[in-house]
Amino acid sequence: MLPARRRLRSSEVADIMRRGAPRRGCFTTARVSPSGDATLRVAAVVPKSLAGNAVVRNRVRRALYRAAAALPHEKGASIVVFVRTIPPPPLAPAFLDDLKHIVGPGR
Repeated sequence: MLPARRRLRSSEVADIMRRGAPRRGCFTTARVSPSGDATLRVAAVVPKSLAGNAVVRNRVRRALYRAAAALPHEKGASIVVFVRTIPPPPLAPAFLDDLKHIVGPGR
């Protein structure tokens, strides 16, 4: 699980939604904004229309946070990730590939 200091609060999510640049992966869409600190911070959004069951939504959210924890956290960006499609299991490696594409080496 991603530590709380690397997760975004709801007030920060609203700010990133306004000023963040849109990026798109295979399974996710994201808003990315450079942050003042040197850590990569993430928020995950899994819509109810995608997975109506709360257990499934939380399982997908946890897999996304596991993938974000595997990223190098010295990027200095804030990312709000929206899950568009649930990938086939295992979830975390698929989300990790998506997040690597979204964050990118030079971004």
